[in-house]
Amino acid sequence: MTQSLISAQDSFALWAVVFGVVALSIWGGQQKYLNRLSGPVIAICLTIALANAGVIPHQAPAYDFVLSFVLPLGIPLLLFRANIRRIAAEAGPVLLAFLVAVGATAIGAATAAVLVSLGPEEAAISSAITAGYTGGGVNMMTVAEALGMTKNKDLMAAMFIAAIVPNNLCVIALNVIPSIPLISRMFPEYQANPTAPDIPAQADGPPHDRSSFSLFSLSAAIALSLVICTVGFALESLIGIESSGIVLIGLLAIVVANLFPRQLRSLDVAQDIGIFCMYLFFIAIAAGSNLEKMGRFSVLLMVFMIILLTVHFLVLLFVGSRLRLKLPELIVASAACLTGPPVAAAIAGARGWRELIAPGVLVGVLGYAIGTFIGLTMVALWP
Repeated sequence: MTQSLISAQDSFALWAVVFGVVALSIWGGQQKYLNRLSGPVIAICLTIALANAGVIPHQAPAYDFVLSFVLPLGIPLLLFRANIRRIAAEAGPVLLAFLVAVGATAIGAATAAVLVSLGPEEAAISSAITAGYTGGGVNMMTVAEALGMTKNKDLMAAMFIAAIVPNNLCVIALNVIPSIPLISRMFPEYQANPTAPDIPAQADGPPHDRSSFSLFSLSAAIALSLVICTVGFALESLIGIESSGIVLIGLLAIVVANLFPRQLRSLDVAQDIGIFCMYLFFIAIAAGSNLEKMGRFSVLLMVFMIILLTVHFLVLLFVGSRLRLKLPELIVASAACLTGPPVAAAIAGARGWRELIAPGVLVGVLGYAIGTFIGLTMVALWP
């Protein structure tokens, strides 16, 4: 194997590159011409380029640390806002539209699996992709970890590469569909509310105030996440089911979030730390990619995802029209399901559907909460 410019043992230099990629990706995701790619996609592309150019190694202890420690740490931090009672009470018709979108994703995955053969790992791959298109990348990775897929770095990298084109086509479709007269005429007329509040920075609780950051909230959020991880892995050892710890951690985090919503509301920084952990995770996985070993399988995965998304939109529009849901509600719910809360909020805001921003964020958080379990249910029911 060719020696990389930065060796696996050169920890300081490697971490400098990793953190630099995170910073550059977050910055790039905020720029006019790159924001459609999103920060995580930029991070993945940059890391794959650096690894295959021989700048950073494909394997390193730093990546192993991210997989074994940073990933579990980040999952509870992302789920501390998953207040299911509030979502059910406030999301309104968007919640129903979101449930339709989740069902449409499952039907799309089943259809794609019939049309595209992914080999012996088909059940695991289909389930991970379904989880990703129900909540987000963290759900896909959690299912992949639970099913032992993350040990196959080439497979994970192939999934990352294959997802770039479908994910961008998805965002384009979400922005274009409302402008197609033939489709918009199928749904009841929607009147936007120009006096609705702007984008809430919090999915649960008051608007995010950066001045509220404190060392206490930072340390308390991390400490609570570590406690949940400790209990989750202890339960894994107790029940004896390999790789179940990551799922138990997510479940415990949701339980804690719903038992103590008021207390967790003050830990505003938790979401930011969780997102940062996920950036590190995406980079650790993407670094293992070897483009020379991919090729045809990445194309198959890309076709699989495009079929899934096509069926998703067809089912969403058909069922939504029968339920007399309004097109903006369906679009925002679909965006929350397929891409997560930020894109749902951005689309609602850009379209002037300001009253749909908060419901879109709320159901997106619900996607974080249920995506992993939907993916694992699918693999359990796979024929």
